Amino acid sequence: MYHKWSIFHADPGHHTARIACIDGDLSTTEGLLTRDINIDANNHTSYVYRSFVMARKQDWGHALQDAINSVSIKPSLTGYISKGIALCGKGHIRDARTAFDVASMYTNQDPQSIHFLLLIKAIALFGADQHDEANLLLKELAASCLNADIRACRVVQAYLRVQLGIKALDDARHDEAVDHFTAALNTSDPSSKLDIHEMYEDLVVGAIDLDYTSDVIFANRSKANLGKLLWKDTLLDAQKVTELNPSSHVGYQLAHAALCGAQRYDEAIDAFTIMLSKLDDAPETQIRDLRQQYVSPSEVGDTIQRAIWNELEYAPLRLLNTSAGLLCDRTAQIKAFKTSPEYIELISFPTKDSNLRTERIKDVVAIYFRCVLLSHRWKETEALLHDIQDKVVYELSGFGGIAKLQSFCKIVRDTGYRWAWMDTCCIDKKSNTELQESDNSMFVWYRHSALTIVCLYNVLPSSLSGALAKSVWNKRGWTFQEFVAPKTLIFYQKDWSLYLGDRSPNHKLSPTIMKELKDVTGIDAQAVIAFHPGMSDARQRLQWASSRTTTLQEDIAYSLFGIFGVHLPVIYGERKQNALGRLLQEIVARSGNITVLDWIGQPSKFNSCLPAYIASYITPPRIFPSLSEDEIQSTIFAAKKSHGFGFGFETLRSAR
Repeated sequence: MYHKWSIFHADPGHHTARIACIDGDLSTTEGLLTRDINIDANNHTSYVYRSFVMARKQDWGHALQDAINSVSIKPSLTGYISKGIALCGKGHIRDARTAFDVASMYTNQDPQSIHFLLLIKAIALFGADQHDEANLLLKELAASCLNADIRACRVVQAYLRVQLGIKALDDARHDEAVDHFTAALNTSDPSSKLDIHEMYEDLVVGAIDLDYTSDVIFANRSKANLGKLLWKDTLLDAQKVTELNPSSHVGYQLAHAALCGAQRYDEAIDAFTIMLSKLDDAPETQIRDLRQQYVSPSEVGDTIQRAIWNELEYAPLRLLNTSAGLLCDRTAQIKAFKTSPEYIELISFPTKDSNLRTERIKDVVAIYFRCVLLSHRWKETEALLHDIQDKVVYELSGFGGIAKLQSFCKIVRDTGYRWAWMDTCCIDKKSNTELQESDNSMFVWYRHSALTIVCLYNVLPSSLSGALAKSVWNKRGWTFQEFVAPKTLIFYQKDWSLYLGDRSPNHKLSPTIMKELKDVTGIDAQAVIAFHPGMSDARQRLQWASSRTTTLQEDIAYSLFGIFGVHLPVIYGERKQNALGRLLQEIVARSGNITVLDWIGQPSKFNSCLPAYIASYITPPRIFPSLSEDEIQSTIFAAKKSHGFGFGFETLRSAR
C-alpha cells in the first residue's frame, strides 16, 4: 500500500524500479533510475531512490552525492533520510543525526511518517556501530506506538539481532551468535516479513534488505551451532530450514554437515544427494551455478577407486589385516576400506576445490593402506598360506612360525598400522603366476612399505652391540634387498624387543647400528640410504651379494632381480648357473657394463665368460683398461655368444 509521503506515489513510472529493488536486483534498479535521471536531471525522486540503491550496495560516496542532488533540487523527507543513511555509512554520525533531524521537519507531524523516519534512523545508526543508541530508540518507539507499528519495531529489532548474529558468526563467536539468532526468532514471527512489506515498503526499499525470514535465521543459527560442534542442535535447525523452505538447498547442506559431524554417514550422503538435486532444480541461474562446485558421491567414488589402485600397485597381493587377524586378497582389502569410517567420510564430505579433494583422497587412501613388511630368516616351522587362510591368526595355537607371525602382527597393529605382510604365508607358492610376480616385485614391495621390521631370531634379548653383525640375517640372499630397499627399517631381537633398545623411528639413521652393518656387509650407511635399483655400480653390487646364500639355489639370482631393476622369468629347477647366467647376461646386454666380466673362479656352463657362482665376485673390482666403444661392443657380443671356458676378465685383455 502506498502512503502520502511515498517516494513512488508521486511518480508511478518508478514502479518497475521499486519491484526490482524489493526483489534485490539492485543493478537493474540503478540502471532504470540512471536512465530516468538522464532524461530529466531535475527529477529529485530518481536521485533519492538511486541514493537508497547505492546505500544498499554500500557505495556511500555516490549515495551521499545523489542525496545532496535530491535535496538541492527539492528538499523532502526521503531526500534527507537518504542523506542521513549515506552519512552514517561514511561514519559521519553527527552530520547524519542533523540530516535525520531536518527530515523530521518534512513529516507534517504525521505519526506514521515519524515512525518510518525513526525506524530508518535506528537502522542507519546501528549500521554505523551506534548499537546502544539504535536499540534505545527502538525501545522508545515500541513503548509509544500502535499495534501495527509495534510489529514493525519487532521486525526491525529482529533484523538488528540478525545483523549482530552474523557479525558474531563471521568472527567465530558462536555462542554469542546463537544467542542473537535465538533472540531474533523470539522477536519475530513468520508473518512479519509480509506485514512490514505491506506497511512500510519504503523502509524495505530505502534502508535495508528485510529478507530475514525465519528460515534464514534458523539457517544462520544452524551454522553457529555447527561451529560449536553441536550436531543435534545444528540438525534440528537445518530440518526447520527445509520445513520452512523446502525448495532451498541450504537446509540439506546444513543437515549434511551435521550428520557428517555425528558420523551418521549414510544419512549424510542422502542429504547431500538431495542438496544437489535442489541446486539442479533452482530457478535462479546463480544458485544452479553452485552445483558446479560439487561432485556427486558417485564421482567421488570413482576418484577414490583410482587412488586405491594407484596405492595398491606397489603393494603385495595378499595382506594380513592386523585388526581382524585375517589374510585378505585385493578384493577383501578394498572391501574393508569401503566399509571403513575413512571411506564413508571421504565420500560424504563435499569439497569445492576438486584439487583439494583429490589430494585429500590420496592422503587418506595412502594412510589406510600403509603396509609393514617382515624381513627374517626362515625356519623349518614357518606359517604357510594353508595354515592361516580363512582363519583368525590370533586364535591359532602359538608355536614356531605361528608364534612369530602373531608377534609380528601385534607389533604392527600396536604401532598403528592396519596391514602386514610375511613372505612365508602371504604368497601362494603353488601358483607359478603368483610366484613369478612376487619374486619380480619383491624389491618394489619393500621399497614402498611404510616400515620394514627385521626379526633377528638368533639375537638374544639384551644383546650388546655386535650381535647384529653376527646374525645369520646378514648372510641370506633375499635379505640383501630387504636391507637396501626399505626407506624405514627397525630391528627386533628374538623376544621382539628393540635391538639395543633403540627407539628411534628408523634404524637406518642410527650411526651405531649402521656402523655395525657396514662392518659385516661392506655397505656404508650413505650407500644404503641413497640406494636405487638399476645397473649403476653393477660390479660393486655383485660384490655385496657375493657372500650370501639361499636355500633354493636359483634364488641366489632371483633375489637380485630387484637390485638391478630387471624383470626376468622365474624358472625353479633351472639350476643356479642358468639363473645367475641369465641375470648377468641381462645386466651386460642392457647396460653395456663389462665390469660384470671381472670375476675370479669357475666359469659357468651357461656361458663361459660368466662365473658359475656369485662368490666369484667377492674380490674388489680391478681397474679396466680403457676400451673404445667398438671394443666394448665386441666384448659384449662375444659374451653373449661364447659357450667355451676361461673367458672372464682375460677376454678384456685379448680385446686389446
